[in-house]
Amino acid sequence: MTEPNRFGRLLRRHRGEVGLTIEELSAASRVSVRAISDMERGRSRVPQRRTVEALVQALGLPPQLVIYPFVNKRPNGETYFNYGEYLLKFSSADHGMTPAIVHRLDNEQLTCFFEDFWGNQYVGTKAAVYCRKSEGAKWEKINLWVKDVEIKSINKNAHKQLLLATNKGLLVLDETNRKLKHYNSYDYAGMVSDYIYAVLLDDKDNMWISHNRGITHMYASLDMRVSRAIRFGERCWSYRELDDATARVAGALAQWGLRPGDRVAAFGKNSDAYVLLWLACLRSGLRFRAAREALNGTLVISYAVINV
Repeated sequence: MTEPNRFGRLLRRHRGEVGLTIEELSAASRVSVRAISDMERGRSRVPQRRTVEALVQALGLPPQLVIYPFVNKRPNGETYFNYGEYLLKFSSADHGMTPAIVHRLDNEQLTCFFEDFWGNQYVGTKAAVYCRKSEGAKWEKINLWVKDVEIKSINKNAHKQLLLATNKGLLVLDETNRKLKHYNSYDYAGMVSDYIYAVLLDDKDNMWISHNRGITHMYASLDMRVSRAIRFGERCWSYRELDDATARVAGALAQWGLRPGDRVAAFGKNSDAYVLLWLACLRSGLRFRAAREALNGTLVISYAVINV
């Protein structure tokens, strides 16, 4: 007897779970007893699509939704594709292609597949990402720090960092699948949207990020320019830090009795505090002027006294 393939084993397992004999399944699906027996024994390895659908309906299995269909060609010639919660493949055979089930991710909706240069395989779903190492056979779930995340595509750069395009921004993980960075529209100037479709890498490892508002080009060597709002000496301000500090300065100006329309001038050495005061005035509706442009009735502030 031929060794059953994975489809045959799944068919026999589900038939046993619902308590049907081969004859009863044949009557319910209108697939012959011999055909079902051959599939379970591994004698028939290429069932037609309508045969599979008839058996699925007869077994009472839930229909598989292919909302995000994908097709990937592996270096060995195999073609991977998804069908609901199943990762499937076509392999070359003497008479065409032989289908097989690679893995089933229970209660998941597969969205993408990726295989790196080292043979590690990754599968993204609408709720998680899974990995199978090249030296192993087990698929393991990668724990992510972002909740309610949908994996849109997967890539990996020359530093073996995993790049996950998601509906919550771009997640970057190290070789051990731990958090490195989270590129999002709040902390990074170049990220104008968090809903990312894909990440492509050029020959210099620069990232081209496709999102629902266009494309962002992020240079690998200029990451700090993208991720920081301003830099002064050794001090760097992210957009979140800059926003928080500006709010504190605006609060201090209000406590000093300044109201929208009042004029403020500043003098002092070049500093990031100058930027904070300018932004705080804009937020508070104040008219900002450099000290040399100060007019009568203008409050002059030395921004050296501003505690940022």
